[in-house]
Order: sequence, then C-alpha cells, then structure tokens
Amino acid sequence: MKKRVNSGTLAPLLEVARTDPDAAVRHAAFDVATRLTLSEEAWRSVGDALGAAASSLARESPERAGLLALATRVPLKSTRLALRAIAADAGDPACAAVSDALALAGDPSQTGRLPAHAEGLPPAGPADEEPSAPSPQEVDEAFAAVRTGHSVLDDAQMAWVISRTPPSRWIGELVSLLVPPMRAAAERLRVLQIAVLCADHAAERGGSTYRSELIEDEAPAAGAEPPPEASAGPDTLSIPSPGAGQPPTPPEAGLPAPLAAAPASAPAAVPGTVPGDAAVFCPPVVARATAFLVQVFLHEPERAAEARERALEADAAAQRRGVLALPPDLPLGTRIDLNLEMTLQVQEPDAALVWTGRTCAAQFEVTVPATAPLGNTIGRVRLAVAGVPIGTLRFQVAVAADAADTQPARDAGAEVKRYHRAFVSYSSKDRAEVLRRVQAFRIAGISVFQDVLDLEPGQRWEKELYREIDHCDVVLLFWSTAAAASPWVAKEIDYALALKRGEADRPPDIAPVPIEGPPIPPPPERLKHLHFYDALLAHIAVASPTPKP
Repeated sequence: MKKRVNSGTLAPLLEVARTDPDAAVRHAAFDVATRLTLSEEAWRSVGDALGAAASSLARESPERAGLLALATRVPLKSTRLALRAIAADAGDPACAAVSDALALAGDPSQTGRLPAHAEGLPPAGPADEEPSAPSPQEVDEAFAAVRTGHSVLDDAQMAWVISRTPPSRWIGELVSLLVPPMRAAAERLRVLQIAVLCADHAAERGGSTYRSELIEDEAPAAGAEPPPEASAGPDTLSIPSPGAGQPPTPPEAGLPAPLAAAPASAPAAVPGTVPGDAAVFCPPVVARATAFLVQVFLHEPERAAEARERALEADAAAQRRGVLALPPDLPLGTRIDLNLEMTLQVQEPDAALVWTGRTCAAQFEVTVPATAPLGNTIGRVRLAVAGVPIGTLRFQVAVAADAADTQPARDAGAEVKRYHRAFVSYSSKDRAEVLRRVQAFRIAGISVFQDVLDLEPGQRWEKELYREIDHCDVVLLFWSTAAAASPWVAKEIDYALALKRGEADRPPDIAPVPIEGPPIPPPPERLKHLHFYDALLAHIAVASPTPKP
C-alpha cells in the first residue's frame, strides 16, 4: 500500500498556496497538493485551504474557477456534491470550469460528455520501463540544480530523480525555496512545476487524479444543497453555495479561522505574532511487532484541550508526553522543523510545520520490532525555529512483550530542554553567511555569543571563548568545508565535548547547522553520532531567514 503524506509534511506547501502574492504560484501549490497520495487528515487540510481560498475571491474571478476545478480532486463527499451543484448551475461563472474538470475526471454526474479540448485525445500508451533508482549523490545534485537553476538534466528528469526520496524531504526541500518567497514569481513557479512532476512520479500515476472513493464527512444527501458556510464543520471544505451573491456568513464561534471566508473586497490580514506550545502525544506503552504514532502538535497555550482531542481522534491510546514552549511573540508564518529520534524504527523522522496561530500537527509512524528490548526507551523531538535549533523534548515509551501488557503505566514525565544561550562556532571564512543566519536568533528567543559581535578589542580571545562555552546551553556548529578545516572550530568542538564528559544529556548540546551542500562535508569522527545528514538539517541549510514581522 502506498504511503500517504500526512498533514505535517503538507503544511509548508499549503502555506505557500494560501499566502504567496502571485495567483499562478498559489494555483500551482494547490495543484501539487492535490496530486499527492494524502492521509484523510491531510485531505481535510487541503479541503479547508481550498475552500477558504475560493470563498475569498469574487464569483467572476478566473482564479476562483481554477481553484474549484482543482477541488474536484479532493475526495470529501460534501465537497464533491457541492461541486456537482456548481456544475449544474448555469448562473455560476465557474460552472463550465467545474463541469469540465468533473467530466475529464470521469465523475458519474457528467457521464456522456467530455470537455471539447479533451475529445479525440489518443489513449494512453504503455508506461516506459522505469530506469534504475538514482544514487543519493544524484538526488542531492538534482536538489542543488533546482536551487541554482543549472543542470544537464531537464525539469522532468530532475523531478523523477527527486521523487525517489520520501515526500517529507522533497516537499520540504522545494518549499524551502518559496517560504519566504525570495525569488521572482517565474522562478517560484518553475520550482512548483517541478514539484507537480515529482508528485506524479511519486504517486506513479498519470492523467486524471480523480478519486472515486470518497471520505465521509457528514455530507448532505445526494441532490441536496451544499450546507451554508456557518454550519461547516472543521472537516468540511466550504465552497460558496451556487448563486450566492452576498458575502458568506461568518462561521460559528470556535471554528478554525480558514472557514471564515472573507468578502472578496476584504484586505489581507497583516501577519502578527502569536505565542505557541509544542506538545508531544503518543501511547505510554507499546507492544512488540506493532506500530504507533508520535504526534507533535503546535497550538496556542489555551488550546491544549483541542490538541488533546485531535490526538485522540488519530490514536485512542495517545497521551500527552511533554510540552515545550515556543519562543514568545512568534511571528505567524514562521517555519518549525521537527526531528524525531528513537531506538525504534521511525519511518520518516523529519517534518516541518508553519506556525499560523491555529492548532496543527505532524505525525510520525513508529514501528516496534519483534526483537525490541523490553522496558523503557527514550524518544527525542528536536525543534528548530526559523532554522535555529531551540531545544529538545525527551519522553519515555515502555515496550511490552504483547498487547495484553500495554495497559497505561504511570507517566514517567518528560524532560524539556529549552535553549536560552547559544555559542556560535564557525570558520571566519563563513562570517558573512553566519551573520545573515544569526538574524533569526531573535525570532527563536535565544541570546547568542558570537565573537565578531561580542568580544571587545584586546580581550583574551581563547580564554573568553572557552568561558562562553562553559555558560551556553548549546553550541551551534555552522558546518562547512572551511569549518571542517578550521583549527579554532576543532578546539571549540573538543572543549564542548570535554565539558560533556561522555554524557549525551550533559550540557552543552552540540547542534550542527550545515551551511554548505548537499552534499554536506563529512563530520569529524568524534561527532559521527550527531545527525549531520538528517533531512531536517538539509532543510535548515537551504531555508532563508523568516522576515521580521
């Protein structure tokens, strides 16, 4: 069975679809999202985002018609019925576009007709024989080619190579070039066009993306009018009712903000800052030869109960295992990178979320081997805000022999390590790049000692550097070829390791932040235990700092 992309992996892409200033880029981002093989939760996220985007546009807008045509791929029953109603309403300007999309997809409501441009198309031929899988180096080179625009491969070939990596990596890598949008619209659009091809390759399908198996989401009976916006639930994509000439009714109190479809004339809200917490949920006890979910929720502090309810919907055995407060005054639109490390088998250990002020989650699938040692095992969720590691949340999970032994145990608690002061270790040759990245430290809520900023002329450099490492929570190792060759960086690494005295949890933590690659320069032997090659760190390496609010 094909692995489904979860809402955490999808969140950065949907943020582009909601916020990019260019209509073509927004449409392309939705196009990518609706071509993927998604979990039910992710489909509902897509439905919410598409519904809010379409409802915010004027009825005559070509962009609205295009978004509604893409919505024919969303397998929510209420969405499909609402689209059929729009296709049947000759007075709706989007009628033809929606009708064509349904017909081209083979929807039963449009049996017997095809859009004019689709008539006479030749039948699809047999698929070409798939070439051998690319090497990790070829994948890294393809990602680098997308970033630089220089490659001996065409876009389709690069997309095939990139799609051979897990979606959590290629979506994150490509979206990191778009959030925040630092490139021209034409360049952002090209990146998303490659992503469209990646989605098709990854899903191993061509042509129609119509899904006949619909997700039940309290849809009305066939033939009924779509429900009004005010009664839409959080799992329902809100599409403007056919013929509606007035702005939609505001949603009921407590419903997610995207369901509040603003009038077409309403100005876009200016992003502000909202405090948030990161909470980890998973079963306290798991059995050998089973699988379970580790869920990481971002939510406002007062919405902890909402996060717990949503965690229980995905896993009835889930319990909150720990909470880490995100930096105060966190700007909306800030990217949060997550990495889960366990001695058990984590299928895709990296995910990224975008903080929008609303409750959102990343889900990690964990398999317990039949030979897993019995007793407690430690999980570690590492978090980075705007590309800056901010802390680690450790929690315990007990491994039992079989399901009969998985009764909830006493909560052993969690250890939350929040970074407050960082020492920046880097090569002087990388000073300009490091200075650019240090701008994000204010967002992450970390004070930083960096020699070029903090040492006065005439101070005793080596002694002062070591004193600062003594007092820091984390050494942020900005890693590059120059750093690998720097004797000063080597001294700082050795001093930090000496302070740890061989104890992994003893401060200071050492957090690599690659600023070169892929490929990332090999780490020194004494740091091989650190995750220089994690997809999370690769994302950080290419991410641009979040703009100041």
